[in-house]
Amino acid sequence: MITAFYKPVALCAIGFMFIYAGASRANESHQHQRENVIELSASQIETAGIKIQPIKNTGAKLVFRAPAEIKANGYTSYVVSPRVESVVLKRHVSLGEHVAVNQPLITLFSDKVAEAQAQYRIAFADWQRLKTLESSTVSEKSRRDAQTRYIAAKARLIAYGLDDDSIKKLVEDNSTALGEYTLPARLSGTVLNDDFRQGQRVEAGQALMDIAEESVLWVEARIAPQAELPPLSSLAVSVDVAGKQYNASLSQQSHIIDAQTRTRIIRLQLENHGHQLHPGMFAKALFAEQVSGIFVPQHALMQSDDGDWMVFVQTEPGHFAAKEVQLKRSSGQHVEISGIEVGESIVSQGAFFIQSQMAKSGFDPHNH
Repeated sequence: MITAFYKPVALCAIGFMFIYAGASRANESHQHQRENVIELSASQIETAGIKIQPIKNTGAKLVFRAPAEIKANGYTSYVVSPRVESVVLKRHVSLGEHVAVNQPLITLFSDKVAEAQAQYRIAFADWQRLKTLESSTVSEKSRRDAQTRYIAAKARLIAYGLDDDSIKKLVEDNSTALGEYTLPARLSGTVLNDDFRQGQRVEAGQALMDIAEESVLWVEARIAPQAELPPLSSLAVSVDVAGKQYNASLSQQSHIIDAQTRTRIIRLQLENHGHQLHPGMFAKALFAEQVSGIFVPQHALMQSDDGDWMVFVQTEPGHFAAKEVQLKRSSGQHVEISGIEVGESIVSQGAFFIQSQMAKSGFDPHNH
């Protein structure tokens, strides 16, 4: 009878113990969760300068930067060089000088040119004499031969670099010194290089001057082969030179890796208004892309002891909890993150103060 009487009581006691244990665990879990939420007073928030920002999708401009150098426009540049072995007699322009089309640049002497000029004078005189004679006086073959010799002699002078005016002077003024010829400017531009001296013997094809038209310049940007860029045609391109930005456009992109620098070249083109830029200047190429996502200020991000990135979410007024996030792309002073929902509110300023307060209290950002 005693056993039968105590049996229901024992069962009730056991049931109560299970209920109590479950409630205790739930309470511990709630208490543990509360322990990882820090509460700050209004005065603390004001003193620390804490600001709250609601999370939302925003537009941002992502900018990829690459070292670059201003280059002369290879399509509007000209290399001045003799076409036959010569000796430099006189320079007519100097480094950095702006020249016009057909302006004399360098006067040279060549014995081969002297021989060609003498032959041209003879061929010209023969052709002028024979072409006026009547057919009964000279045969058609002789007339054609004279014309051919004249054409060939003139073509030889042109091949040596003489222009039409120089060739005309040979027959208009017999006192013109044979062997001397002047290389004129083929385009208007600036003398970028003049690597020679007067009296120097130079070879055929040797570069003596570089003339560049600087109204439109090239910018060669160098990027790492593994750099991931969106399609370049979709990007806004600009060039930064000494802190000043210039609009540019995409010209060419190389698909070959430079053997020395191990970089890939992207060539840009920009208009040089006012001739403020010059070949050889260092610059930065800026490739900008408009994107949308969740971007937060860099100073809103903190690192935990194990190196994970986190932000502080406001769970209710004056209460803050750490939340782990993943970093994605950077846009100036803002960073795109994931791991947080639109509509949540985070600490955009003063996160360091909250982290230091949590560290003092021994809070675990991971709720361990």
